[in-house]
Amino acid sequence: MQISDTSSTAKRYISVDNGTVGASTVNKFDLYDPAILNKNYQVTFKKDADGHYVMTWLDDYEKLEGKYKDNNIDTVWKALPQTAETIMSELVTATEDTGWQPLEITNESVSEIQSMFIRKIGNVVSLAGTFTFSSAYSQWAPSGYLAQLPLEYRPTKKDVEGLCVKYVAGVKGETSVVVGTNGYITLTTAEALGTRVDITSFMYLAQ
Repeated sequence: MQISDTSSTAKRYISVDNGTVGASTVNKFDLYDPAILNKNYQVTFKKDADGHYVMTWLDDYEKLEGKYKDNNIDTVWKALPQTAETIMSELVTATEDTGWQPLEITNESVSEIQSMFIRKIGNVVSLAGTFTFSSAYSQWAPSGYLAQLPLEYRPTKKDVEGLCVKYVAGVKGETSVVVGTNGYITLTTAEALGTRVDITSFMYLAQ
């Protein structure tokens, strides 16, 4: 590696992560860019998940700034595609919390809903609650789903499945609840009249 800066400003706070190397002793990885010409504070170099080499620092207002190279033989540092404002906006969005909201079970086989709630924090959704069947339930029957979630609560790429507890004639057992990308919530097993289902802290990633 090298720092091709010819100015008199000392570079005393350079931090380079493991894995940041040049292609050879001849083709060295240059840490310098005019963007850090007068910076005598922390500038950090890292390699990201896509193989890019990223140079970052905080400006006077504690905003993250930086540049990147495509690989260790790239000669030019390029502006990051995201601005500091975009990064901060995404961080704020990621911590948004809807709080526990009542979830309406629309299946006609359900007679009693002790409590059924849904919550979204960032892109993490939680389901929790208890309900009882008043007649036989089949996930394959027309309108066999328990409820349909709004778009923002639906899984990102594929159906998700979580374990829940059921009580049939007082005997404890298990079944699974499935949330489809279409928003439908179903159980994986048919259930008899009087079956009680408890869903506790089932979580998945949403859109």
